[in-house]
Amino acid sequence: MKKKGIFLPQETNETCGISCMLMALTALGKIRKPKPAMGDEKSAEAVFYEMYGCKATKGTLGSAIAYALSCRRLDVELWHESSRLLKNRGGYYSSALHEEMLREHMAYIGRGGFRVCAGMPINADRMINALAQDRLLIVQCLIEGDADGMHDHVLHWILVFDYRDGEFLAYDPLYIPSSRKSPSYIRIARDTMQSLMKTPLGASAISVGEKASK
Repeated sequence: MKKKGIFLPQETNETCGISCMLMALTALGKIRKPKPAMGDEKSAEAVFYEMYGCKATKGTLGSAIAYALSCRRLDVELWHESSRLLKNRGGYYSSALHEEMLREHMAYIGRGGFRVCAGMPINADRMINALAQDRLLIVQCLIEGDADGMHDHVLHWILVFDYRDGEFLAYDPLYIPSSRKSPSYIRIARDTMQSLMKTPLGASAISVGEKASK
């Protein structure tokens, strides 16, 4: 698995999930690293967002990411802390919008191709174990920002690819390296990661790796 040199910054406020999806596909050898679009052509990120972007609101649902990865013959698990899949703590979304998102989420799950693990703790140990099995984790976080036009803290996807010396290593589609020589990844302490994953929808992540050979 190629973990270095796959960093793809998101092109718009809504496409962090698509950026992580493309990085995972690149790392696992399913596509070549996308190049910037030339002229009037659409970028790979724009094409994938048209295909898998959430119809109910901005961004990309975890189930859509999981489905897209599974369609490329990868082994995929969608993890949810909540047995209800998508919580709505504090009325983060209106009831109508939350229900619409849940319907869309369930529709992708209904297409099959990946496993859903719901009502399970998503903690550092589980994540470290998955990484040790040469898997990648696309993790949903809550960060400051108003990218969705509704909140001052928004949902955001990052790609976690390793764990070293007590820290997770991750590609954040919003990250801007300070120089060309600076690493394109960030380091996140265990406790910080757990805090970032406390989202209004509940902790959620996608575990992806190569399918076992028969």
